[in-house]
Amino acid sequence: MLQPNLCWDSHMESVAKKMNTNIFLLRNLANSVSPNVLRTAYFGLIHPHLTYAVLAWGHSAIRERAFGLQRKAIRVIHGLGYRDPCNDAFRSLEIMTFPCLFIYQCLLYIKTNEHDFVRQRNLHSHNTRHQNDIRPEFTRLAKNQSGTRYWCVKFYNKLPVIIRERPLNAFKNYVRDFLIKKAFYTFEEFLDDSMADFNLPPMH
Repeated sequence: MLQPNLCWDSHMESVAKKMNTNIFLLRNLANSVSPNVLRTAYFGLIHPHLTYAVLAWGHSAIRERAFGLQRKAIRVIHGLGYRDPCNDAFRSLEIMTFPCLFIYQCLLYIKTNEHDFVRQRNLHSHNTRHQNDIRPEFTRLAKNQSGTRYWCVKFYNKLPVIIRERPLNAFKNYVRDFLIKKAFYTFEEFLDDSMADFNLPPMH
């Protein structure tokens, strides 16, 4: 994980240069290879730059620039025009949008570190519908109220309890499939979603 005091604007400048170069390579490849080959190339040329230390910077202001570059790459792969919408292209290619990538990593962070978080049920004996929620960490600092752990808890508590209780591998599959299907463009879209489209496992 990168140090929190790193200047993420400088990081994004470096990433943007590499991504623009690689988008140019994708555009050249598009003249001679299939979309499937381009998709494979995307995961080698673009995806690593979006996911590197994303938990540290994926909630910051530079996320909009990263997402813009990702959409630029998706349009090239799918043969879309410069301003064409690409929601359906993300779904067709089964590639997560950048907001979904960050949400996914946040959810995995909580799932694999559940012992580090306090649940509401650990604080009182009342049987409420939020008893399985992770307790938000109280802080007076505004920067911490929009930091990584803040978003991790917020996203995790949004999930249906039946999904949260799945074993790790099943959890990954359910969440990944849902995020690809929904192709959220903002964190707010995820938080406002009814979760009705989750492919819920059967109750036992």
